Parts: sequence; structure tokens; C-alpha cells
Amino acid sequence: MQGETRSLPFFGAMNVEILQASQTSLHGDIYYDLMVVEAGDQNRSPFSLRVARGVCAIPPTPGTVVKASFLSGQVERITPAH
Repeated sequence: MQGETRSLPFFGAMNVEILQASQTSLHGDIYYDLMVVEAGDQNRSPFSLRVARGVCAIPPTPGTVVKASFLSGQVERITPAH
């Protein structure tokens, strides 16, 4: 997965559409590598996120729009977008 480099919010949230999702294991912990676009982005500039499985309230699935909450520039929680 290759997306543009993007500064992520230090604190806050954004709705993103998942384009691709793959699972990886790092030292026994499971992570998802996601290729996403910000929902409503007219340019559709994809960027990548790596999130721990434990922060996902739902499994990340391509085509799904989710709310990504950030704390200290890291994804703290992935929840269904409303």
C-alpha cells in the first residue's frame, strides 16, 4: 500500500472511507494497514494508516466509512461513522 504522506490530527477525529485493508503481525500484535481517503474529499487523495486491532470497534472492510479518532497523532479508535 502506498499513499501520500499526510499530517494526521494530533487530537480530534475524521471520517474516512477504507479503500484497502490488510492485516499484519508485529511482535505478536495484530495491526491493520489501511489505505483510506477522507470522506467528502473531492480530490480523493489516498493516504495510509496503521491501526492496532484492539482500537477497531468493527473490522476494517474496504468500502466502509468509519470515524477515526486521534490522540497524540495516533489512531485511538475506529468506530462506525454516523
